[in-house]
Amino acid sequence: MNSHHDMFHPVIDTLKSTSGFIPLGDHTFFQNVWLSENQSIFLYSLNEWEPPKTLNKKAERVLNLVTDAYDMFLKEALNPAWQKKTLEERYALVESIKRRPQIEQRTEEWYAVYLNAFFRVLDGLKIHLGSKSTP
Repeated sequence: MNSHHDMFHPVIDTLKSTSGFIPLGDHTFFQNVWLSENQSIFLYSLNEWEPPKTLNKKAERVLNLVTDAYDMFLKEALNPAWQKKTLEERYALVESIKRRPQIEQRTEEWYAVYLNAFFRVLDGLKIHLGSKSTP
């Protein structure tokens, strides 16, 4: 294992040893905290700025769009098979992924993989919002 991975072992060991009496937050919890805090900051900014009502309504529609897209993303991103795995099974899977060969970055293959993923998310958002999918 690379030495830069070793620096995380004390943190991992601490989390493992304390997880019995200090519940670990999952990514959904932290994402929801992030979204809630950003919504609060946005709404506070609107109140402080006091934009014209028409602009305020547009800003609120944008916030609703972002919130809806975020909720849709979380629903799509949650993997039921992953949720059912034990901590040991998850750790073993992550370790096996770390050992897989990686696509060389900034190559045509690399861009194809990431653009394909991007368009799948975009199609999901369009379907959710009632638009037609991308060609």
